[in-house]
Amino acid sequence: MPATEIDEFLEVPEPGPFVDDVQYLLAYRYIFDSTKWFLNLLLVAVCQLIPFVGPIVTTGYQFEILEALHRRPSEVYPDFDFNRFVEYLTRGIWPFLVGLVAMAVLSPVFGILFFGSFAAVVALFFVALCLLGLAVLLALGLCLFPITLRAGLTQDFGAAFNVQFVKDFVSLMWVEMLLVSLFMMATAVLMAAGGYQARSFGLPLTMPAIV
Repeated sequence: MPATEIDEFLEVPEPGPFVDDVQYLLAYRYIFDSTKWFLNLLLVAVCQLIPFVGPIVTTGYQFEILEALHRRPSEVYPDFDFNRFVEYLTRGIWPFLVGLVAMAVLSPVFGILFFGSFAAVVALFFVALCLLGLAVLLALGLCLFPITLRAGLTQDFGAAFNVQFVKDFVSLMWVEMLLVSLFMMATAVLMAAGGYQARSFGLPLTMPAIV
């Protein structure tokens, strides 16, 4: 469509009823305004079955309807005419090509944004999961350490599960136990270089320092 026709299309519509909101149901109702509505639907459906060019022809017909309703809102939309098949095809090819080029250009950009966002969400979830696991391990260590410590000092299975002792010990030593646990985790990589046994002996050696 030439530029002059576009200006006319956008600026000089035929006067009609003013609509200040979106008429959603009109997208379905206006189809039945034509006495040949069933034939129009049938011909459009047949066009959709034509490989490749069918949807382009349908798009061209849709723009014919769009222009007609804009220029003559009080009249019925034009019926589908197979004699204008080439005209519909010619009119529909431009939106098709523009959409194809825009998709080719924008798809990688939005793909990068999507997968980048997805990777960021996965990374944040992984970090949150690691932090939660660390918190659980530290909390478990706070409970286990006084129990195993009392069992080792008293040589008594039942005495190890003294709840009051565990509460008192944790309330007095939780900071020191957390610091020792974090220290052992931070140095685990270096300790692993000397072998698993070196790491295994590290934690018992910290018990006297805590006590």
